[in-house]
Amino acid sequence: MKSKIGWALAAGALLMNVGWNPADSPRWSLLGGAAARAQVSVDFGFFHDELAPYGDWRQREPYGWVWFPDVGRNWRPYTFGYWVFTADYGWTWISTDPWGSIPFHYGRWFYDEGRRAWAWVPGTEWGPAWVGWRSGGGYIGWAPLPPSVEFDACLLYTSPSPRDRTRSRMPSSA
Repeated sequence: MKSKIGWALAAGALLMNVGWNPADSPRWSLLGGAAARAQVSVDFGFFHDELAPYGDWRQREPYGWVWFPDVGRNWRPYTFGYWVFTADYGWTWISTDPWGSIPFHYGRWFYDEGRRAWAWVPGTEWGPAWVGWRSGGGYIGWAPLPPSVEFDACLLYTSPSPRDRTRSRMPSSA
């Protein structure tokens, strides 16, 4: 009984700490915030028109049309800008690139070995940032999630007690 109460208190503290409310939260993400379906329709034409002045579009298998920004050879995604913590979405990337409001919140990045440059694959799901986080040695780092990674936020709990080896999963959307 004590372990169930402890679990409930820990889960409640975690959810209150991240500001999660199942009644009004679009989707909760362990990557630092929520991911939400766009409230307005976004499509390839919109992305093409907005980003064309800042780079070029090319076909790349298996992604189809991808965008290469006009940047220096040593440029990498999520390096020119800063992080802001928001009540609604958690850690959100604010890009200082003039075109940064689109490719850091929709779609994913990959490194094109043939061109030796980063390319962006359009997507229609908005997120505060599409990155994976690592920490160690007193540092925190992040890297772009590739297009092949699909993410469905959930909490997974495994009891430390061998007699109570159950798993609880909280789905990302109701």
